[in-house]
Amino acid sequence: MDIWAKVGRLGLAAVVFGSVACGSNEGAAMDESVGQSSAALSACTGNYIVSDNAAWPAAGCSSIAGNLTISGSAVTSMRIFQGLRSVSGTLEITGTSLTNLTGFGAITGAIGGLKISDNPALTSFSGLGRLTYIGAVTIDGNGTLISLTGLEGITTINSLSVSYNDRLTNFVGLSGLTSMVGHVNVEHNGSLTSLQGLHNVQSVDGSLRIAENNMLTRCAMPGLDYVGGDLYVHDNPSLLTDYAYALALTPVVAKPTTSHFIYNNL
Repeated sequence: MDIWAKVGRLGLAAVVFGSVACGSNEGAAMDESVGQSSAALSACTGNYIVSDNAAWPAAGCSSIAGNLTISGSAVTSMRIFQGLRSVSGTLEITGTSLTNLTGFGAITGAIGGLKISDNPALTSFSGLGRLTYIGAVTIDGNGTLISLTGLEGITTINSLSVSYNDRLTNFVGLSGLTSMVGHVNVEHNGSLTSLQGLHNVQSVDGSLRIAENNMLTRCAMPGLDYVGGDLYVHDNPSLLTDYAYALALTPVVAKPTTSHFIYNNL
């Protein structure tokens, strides 16, 4: 009995060995062979790559034990992911033509992390409203991103890196975030004026870096009461040095084990 006959007997639609790539031709072909049965699936295993709006082999899965990469300018819609609820690995959305993330409305977690990068038309994270648990978050190189709206349900993440988002002005959308297990990097965001939205963060277990944000005038994080690593605030030409030192002088950041690197601000 061949492997697909065995799959049929077990009632499984997609057994993934390694990675599955879903493009306009490959994805359609795979959908013909497994798409009908996949609607009955509740879980899938493997690493999936989706490069357009065509159906994908895991269309019936409510969860993925692996990574999901959505990549390529042919991706303009998230509708094919409407039933997906969780990804145990990393959810990566890169180089697409998406303007928002509507279609991911059912997803509640991406345990390995969320990486959203180089999406030139993306303006917000609208569509991720149910996302509550997540690993590391990387938001990088989204030139028209103006808002982090859609991330309000997240309370704890492993680390946060936000860089090269030229139109992002603040962190509104992360107001539910209270703790970060790893490091925080906020760098090279040309329109960022404040850290508004991070006001409820109470602890950063790793280092905190705020650097080379040309329009940043405020860096207050009023809820912060613990930083486990070093503090870097530098090369923010619109930020008064007094504000940078005010962040450094909060009681927990000023502990003897923390080094401060504050320079080249206004």
